[in-house]
Amino acid sequence: GVLPDSGPYNTSHVPWCYSPGYFAPGHYRLMRAFAVNNWRQYANSYLPPRLSGMPTSLSDLTDAFDGAVVAGYNILYYSSCESGAVSNWVGVKAECPTPGALNCAGVPWATTPFVGEAGTCTASGTSFAAYGAEASRAMWRIAMDFILYPEWATKIPI
Repeated sequence: GVLPDSGPYNTSHVPWCYSPGYFAPGHYRLMRAFAVNNWRQYANSYLPPRLSGMPTSLSDLTDAFDGAVVAGYNILYYSSCESGAVSNWVGVKAECPTPGALNCAGVPWATTPFVGEAGTCTASGTSFAAYGAEASRAMWRIAMDFILYPEWATKIPI
């Protein structure tokens, strides 16, 4: 998916290829709310440390959920057709200067819907730049976000 084709975090699947149908913002917000409302100190030991070895916290976890929602909506925005339909697969290439980096500055939708300037991708046999089985999930997952969090679902920074 959204991983590079080389380095320690490389993917064995098609690199930089993302299916908008897997984006589930309402679910991410629900998991975030559950964590916030039910967090206990002992749960800190379940969080992975930073690459530097420093511990992470509930704040880091909630930031990750929030970031996934904002990035996902931006990918949808930049990859949608004028009609609002999304594709089965889109490109989200945001390559780091160092292949060993887990994240870096940049936006994964800079060249979306393409992989890079003009590349395409698919990872399930469904077509790139076409509406089909993969893409059909997106509308249900976006609807769930609006049903569960109507006050948040309409306030995404694009």
